[in-house]
Amino acid sequence: AGAGAGGEAAAARVDDSPPISVQVMGCTLIVVNWSSLWSQLQLKGSLLDPLGGVGMSVSPDGEVAELEFQHEETARRALRICRMAETERLAAHINAEAGPAAPAQAGGG
Repeated sequence: AGAGAGGEAAAARVDDSPPISVQVMGCTLIVVNWSSLWSQLQLKGSLLDPLGGVGMSVSPDGEVAELEFQHEETARRALRICRMAETERLAAHINAEAGPAAPAQAGGG
C-alpha cells in the first residue's frame, strides 16, 4: 500500500547514497562516490585485478577512486562494469521498496 510514481526520481536517490559518477580519461577510470557501492578491496578484486589494472588511488575522503589500466579500451570495459553494478543496485533497491511480488488473485471460492 504505497503509491509511488516517479521511479526515475527514486532511482536517482537510492536511500540517501550519493549518486555514483564514472568516467574514463585516457587509460584511467575515475569513480566518484564509489564507496556507496564498493569497498576498496572490492574495487581492486572485482575491477582492477581481473582487468589487469596497473594502479589504483583513492582520495583521503573516500570519494574519488582512480583506477589505471594499460589501455583505454580496458578502462572503458571497467566503466561498463561499474554502470552495470550500479544498475543492479538501483534495481535491487526499487524491488525492495516494492516489496515481494504477490499473486493478484488466489483463485478459490
